[in-house]
Amino acid sequence: GMSALADVAAVRELGAAGVIIGAALYHQKFTLLEALAIAKLMSGQDLDMGRASNLGEAVTATDGLTRELLTALAAFRDGDITDALKQAQSLHSKYPDSVEPLRLIAACYLGTSQWSTAKTYLEQILKINPNEPSAAKNLAKLEVQEGNPGAAHELLAALVEQVPHDEEAVLSLARVELLLNGEESALRVLEQASERAPE
Repeated sequence: GMSALADVAAVRELGAAGVIIGAALYHQKFTLLEALAIAKLMSGQDLDMGRASNLGEAVTATDGLTRELLTALAAFRDGDITDALKQAQSLHSKYPDSVEPLRLIAACYLGTSQWSTAKTYLEQILKINPNEPSAAKNLAKLEVQEGNPGAAHELLAALVEQVPHDEEAVLSLARVELLLNGEESALRVLEQASERAPE
């Protein structure tokens, strides 16, 4: 309810929608995920929707992808993963260059613990958009889970380079650094991040 929307407002301020979407995908917070996707759509990010003032307007927007995506997200939010997946896959075949359907497909597989399939789709997202924070972070989590901290490190280091103020990415990088190279290296990651942080 309201708390998700308050979160959205806070996140819009921080410009860190990717962080929360990543977390939402990972922790299966469907309503927050949907709220954020809608907030992104409304602010014209990614899907270049112009500024719909409310969800109703967003849904009646002429952009077919946006309208269909919101329907698929609603199914995802309601826990109907099978339906959401079916819709997202059909959107992906219609709009092969858009990351949005791929994001939802990946979320469906993450939400049902089908890690290797999720991984394939996260990799596809990164092929289209190498700086997609939520995909990079989720892929890194899967790599760690599968015992590949080196691969996770590569993903997260590149992401932190591109998006230095992504707190979740920095913390994940520090955790991987700890696994690979011990405490001092992990602390160095955190120190470098705080040096780069805006005043």
